Amino acid sequence: MSDPAFKQLVGTHHEGLYRFALALTQREEDACDLVQQVYSTWAQTGRQLREGARATIWLYTSLHRAYLEMRRRTARLAGHPLEAGATGVPSVRPEVAEAADGKAVLGALGRLDEDYRTPLVLFLLQRHSCHDIAEILEIPVKTVLQRLARAKTEFHQALERGECSEPAGQPSGVDTPASP
Repeated sequence: MSDPAFKQLVGTHHEGLYRFALALTQREEDACDLVQQVYSTWAQTGRQLREGARATIWLYTSLHRAYLEMRRRTARLAGHPLEAGATGVPSVRPEVAEAADGKAVLGALGRLDEDYRTPLVLFLLQRHSCHDIAEILEIPVKTVLQRLARAKTEFHQALERGECSEPAGQPSGVDTPASP
């Protein structure tokens, strides 16, 4: 496609979309497929949006929807009730944070339930606001806040316990994208 606006859109959002997709799928091939599908959908229908914040929200929402559809095709989504009253996040000891590397972090993320991993990735890695995450995932802001609190707690506990190996049931050899 020779449209300069489309090329700029891809250049601006490709790395973030790919990282989000990889965090969701834990498989490089699936992440690439999801990102490609989002760009294809944008080329067909998303051009009605102007560039900027709305385009960003649209891209991430579309990627998340495509991921959910992919999951529906392969297995039923398991529903996990949220725990009411999720509270503060425990602090992480500095030596744990310093020892964590990219693969360890990806492994710990992979061990989180999808309902918690998705908002955590959008918040910490993609730097979306809670309101944007709520819009992307199509859930209430309060639910986002509860899931973030729970995700941070479980993630920090996994790092402290050293549960940073390959996520259970995930294929080995998944490469992480290069850091910016």
